[in-house]
Amino acid sequence: MLLVHGWGSRGARFVDLGNALLSNGYRVVTFDAPGHGASSRRLSSGPEFARAAQAVANAVGPVSHVVGHSLGGFASGLAMERGLAIRRAVFLSPSANVNTYSAQFAALLGVHPPVMASMRGRLERRLGFVWKDLNIPALAPGMQVPLLVIHDRDDREVLWHDGAAIAQAWPGAELVTTTGLGHHRIVSDPAVIRQVVTFLNRT
Repeated sequence: MLLVHGWGSRGARFVDLGNALLSNGYRVVTFDAPGHGASSRRLSSGPEFARAAQAVANAVGPVSHVVGHSLGGFASGLAMERGLAIRRAVFLSPSANVNTYSAQFAALLGVHPPVMASMRGRLERRLGFVWKDLNIPALAPGMQVPLLVIHDRDDREVLWHDGAAIAQAWPGAELVTTTGLGHHRIVSDPAVIRQVVTFLNRT
């Protein structure tokens, strides 16, 4: 069982969920992504989160399930598209599409389109990803892994429609909508944890 945290967080964020999974007989592994927690203090990104998740999975042996929160859900989707072999996945408050956020960011700062295109080109070369592929709903139709998406209507950091877009595009995905938890409390909410464990326990 691999747990992938979000931006500005760390693996220890999953302590409550991790304990519940341990109680259900799972072997649980998490990590601090590049530039987070006890990891190196260098720049990070969604693709680097994805590569780190794959590297951890390779190091610890076969991983049967993955749970990702926020950018961790996004990164888990990228890792799965690039070969991370698992049986079930759960995304909590997942980011859907880097393109949307980068366009909003550019508009907010008044960055002109040619400048943004140049920035994207440099990032593509550095990260080893094509910008348009940083879009989980676009990658989702090719996915065969059962997926549970849980997203809160009151999330102001990653809006509910991101999770809904992933669930709609992913074949057979289940979407659970919560209210009043926002972006962070969803990770440790007892009812959410029960739903996660129930989903992962299905054979």
